[in-house]
Amino acid sequence: MRNYELMILLDPNLQEEEISALLRSQQTIANNQGKIIKVNQWGKEH
Repeated sequence: MRNYELMILLDPNLQEEEISALLRSQQTIANNQGKIIKVNQWGKEH
């Protein structure tokens, strides 16, 4: 199986609840036999 990378860039003005909702893609990947090897959250930059 091939490896793929996914990068998600978010608006720094989003609230934590909105960010959590957008990061549900991790669960979608896992639910479809995907495997998340590494998550690197860089934090907010204003």
